[in-house]
Amino acid sequence: MTLHWLEILPIAAYLVAILFLGFYRRDRSASEEDFIVGGRRLTLPAFIATLVTTWYGGILGVGEFTYLYGISNWVVFGLPYYVFAILFA
Repeated sequence: MTLHWLEILPIAAYLVAILFLGFYRRDRSASEEDFIVGGRRLTLPAFIATLVTTWYGGILGVGEFTYLYGISNWVVFGLPYYVFAILFA
């Protein structure tokens, strides 16, 4: 399967834009802690957006794992959940 140049162009433009933004803003954070916590300026909508996207990513990852490996998904994800639920309850 080959991609047409019109399909590659938006992906390449996105990657170039992300690289430009990264190099442009690289000296903005004062310290490592400031970088990790985002300067403690995260607004509520941005916080909710990060939680929702992380949740969707987890759902898609579990779905992919289940599709690829079948019933072993219950052992990998389900069994540890119930074991630790009993231990910490």
